[in-house]
Amino acid sequence: MISSHWDAVDGLLYCFERAHSNEDWKLFGSAISVTRGKKGMAWGRGIENFVGEAGVFKQEGDSKSPAGVFLLGSAFGDALHRSYARNFPFIVITEDLECVDDPHSIYYNQFVHRNAVSSPDWTSSEKMWEVGPLYALGIVVRHNDSPVETGKGSAIFMHIWRGMGEGTQGCTAMDEKALCDVVSWLNQDDRPHLVQLPLEEYERSKVVRQLPNLPSW
Repeated sequence: MISSHWDAVDGLLYCFERAHSNEDWKLFGSAISVTRGKKGMAWGRGIENFVGEAGVFKQEGDSKSPAGVFLLGSAFGDALHRSYARNFPFIVITEDLECVDDPHSIYYNQFVHRNAVSSPDWTSSEKMWEVGPLYALGIVVRHNDSPVETGKGSAIFMHIWRGMGEGTQGCTAMDEKALCDVVSWLNQDDRPHLVQLPLEEYERSKVVRQLPNLPSW
């Protein structure tokens, strides 16, 4: 996902694939319009360590989407959307499924079934069922999970948007049809990643990170 600058709310998602690391990247489909955090992006905690980078680092509740390179976890949603995850794990949302965003909880940044926890220790969580249509289909972005660090951000997803220009609390959101296409395309065996950067940072580091050339903006 690429945006014009760090504080931009809107961006574009490109899907690239290749069979082997020595092959050229191939663009799958067309660019997808997305929205992200209401306050733009900040460096996140993915498969790279950005401690030495200049700029702001993501914190819990900052309404910023994490910048960096992240593995994708399971897809999730309602039973009607399960069929789109043809080659990707899928979590069906139940009424007691929550993603804990209380930094003081031992379950911070984890999915839990409240009914299965004898003594819940959190005071705040994303109650997935109550979010409704925006979470009818989504994908977990594996931000701040290896290991989880207290207060560095939680519940980061790709999910259905409210519309262009409508920023999120830190997720990346898009049109429902586009997200259905993305989930259908994903294959767990390929270990798919989300690269999420402002354009200038992407262009500066694409050779080092072996990223594809983008279509012209």
